[in-house]
Amino acid sequence: MTNLLQLELVPIELASLDNLSVEAIVLAPFDDEKPLKGAAGFCDWRLNGRISDLLISGWYAAKSREVLMLDTCQRIGSERVVMFGQGKRITMDIVVFKRNVKRMLDALKKANLSSFAIELPQIRPGLDALDETVATLFDVLAEDYPEARVVLLCADQEYLDKVVKLARKDERVSLKD
Repeated sequence: MTNLLQLELVPIELASLDNLSVEAIVLAPFDDEKPLKGAAGFCDWRLNGRISDLLISGWYAAKSREVLMLDTCQRIGSERVVMFGQGKRITMDIVVFKRNVKRMLDALKKANLSSFAIELPQIRPGLDALDETVATLFDVLAEDYPEARVVLLCADQEYLDKVVKLARKDERVSLKD
């Protein structure tokens, strides 16, 4: 019998980030999207603008395949933030998404991280691909990283409700209530 994926869903808000108990928060910023939004924006707020400062200075640009790990100095419920640049938002389609998720999870596994929170990078506006993006996450996790404990950061209640429905249908997933 294989292990079930341990999945928890939480809304993206300051209190949720503060109460996380994971080794890393995984962010997927786009290089052409500023100011930072979603979990990246909240993490930046908690880190006193440290992520924005790195972007403004050009030290980190969120280019495709660019990775940055930051210590959170215990300002968030995680030891570190790992940022995986997504490049330009316009280039994000389901094929690029799948490649990027696989790359992100491969890097987390190589870093021996057994628990992490992640906000999935969004497909281009106008492409409603939530079912496919969540299925991709489950597929890659089940194949390559079934031992991980994953907290999926959800942008709003509608997103959270859709993911709950998808997770309950997937027999590889154990959804924490």
